Amino acid sequence: LDKNWVGSSTIPAFGLYPHQWSWDTAFITYGHATYNTTKAQIELESLFEGQWENGLLPHIVFNPNVAPSAYFPGSDYWVSSKMSNDLAPLEVETSGIVNPPVHVSAVLNLVRRDPSSPETKAFLSRMYPKLSKWMNYLLTERDPDGNSLVYIRHPWESGMDNAPQWDEVLDNITVPAGSIPPYHRTDLNHSNPKDRPSNWTYDRFVFLMICARNRSYSEAAIAASDGTGCPFIVEDPLFNSIIVQASKDMAELALLLKPANPTESKYWIEVAGRVAKALESLWSDELRMLISRDMRANKPLLSRVIAGFAPLLIRQPFPGGSSPSYYDSLLRSLLSPTSFWTRYGVPTLAIDDPRFNRRLYWRGPAWYNMDWLFLRGLQTVGSNATDIVAQGLLNRMESMVDESGMREYWDPLNGTAHGTNSFSWTAALHLDVFCNDK
Repeated sequence: LDKNWVGSSTIPAFGLYPHQWSWDTAFITYGHATYNTTKAQIELESLFEGQWENGLLPHIVFNPNVAPSAYFPGSDYWVSSKMSNDLAPLEVETSGIVNPPVHVSAVLNLVRRDPSSPETKAFLSRMYPKLSKWMNYLLTERDPDGNSLVYIRHPWESGMDNAPQWDEVLDNITVPAGSIPPYHRTDLNHSNPKDRPSNWTYDRFVFLMICARNRSYSEAAIAASDGTGCPFIVEDPLFNSIIVQASKDMAELALLLKPANPTESKYWIEVAGRVAKALESLWSDELRMLISRDMRANKPLLSRVIAGFAPLLIRQPFPGGSSPSYYDSLLRSLLSPTSFWTRYGVPTLAIDDPRFNRRLYWRGPAWYNMDWLFLRGLQTVGSNATDIVAQGLLNRMESMVDESGMREYWDPLNGTAHGTNSFSWTAALHLDVFCNDK
């Protein structure tokens, strides 16, 4: 973590990821919090310097000291400061999409460590309005049909870039010749191409970027249902489960403000309950887990992927006072040794799915952050079943790092590490789990 610190933030890894990433930053603060809470606070506030006027928190804040040629797509491709109708800040360059809102929980983690100190109180007073603006942007501008589920408009927004649940939507996107300018994939300079998304997939990633950019990053224009909008508008169970947890944590933060704000707290509790209830509509009896929904085609995206277990990350008490009716079914599906309960972490795709690839990014490998999200949720339940699963995750996470170090992701069957080295969120979350004294 200290090696990857670049002045006011921590990059995920040198070479492959040279800028500040949004949900990486939130995860990274859990590690800093174990030994330097000031650095963790600086990290989060640095990220929020890139927040847009409408509340959007970009998934990348670009480091001006990094050459434009060092990363694709760089700021010169997003051009957010010039093409967002003054939504994006002028002081820093950012991307024009988001990551899941894990930042609220990260702030709460820091505040809980020393809630009465003047420094913590000042930090919370600065961060709470920014977090509220971020969350309310998602809850309003990203829910055009009013069903309480937020949409994502690019696979990168899920954090799971080339995950199989996006295949059907991407397959239906035609990229006309000349519709995207030539580009050079810098990721292939730093990683084995077998570990990275295909060029075909990247063309669609870039097409969706340009689609949003050409609409000045207006959510109304991007989500327009009259045929003029962008083709990827999807309700994702992981993103929305994180919104449930973030709303619960906003409710707690509102009561930790000085003075406390019980009205705000009540509002966030209501939001958490409403989104948790809406998640039930994503349950699949066929797959025994939650699924994503393609809002354009109004159809479920039936893939047995790790996002289907997302409600397990929600910490107790569950909104409404009891776990959803499908909770035990999720646990049983997770514990299937022929699908998900593998030796090295939870695979991102069921191992008996013909598309499973043990090394290809989000199409099979196990990721430390996903195991950590489930672990922290399950540890709050206190039942025999959840305690067994939590201990199993702990054992797997320890083996992953003990055998390979702080890597990006792992073959879930034999533990071979893939992706980049010295990966920051792996280091940070390992510190949080195994070296956390508070």
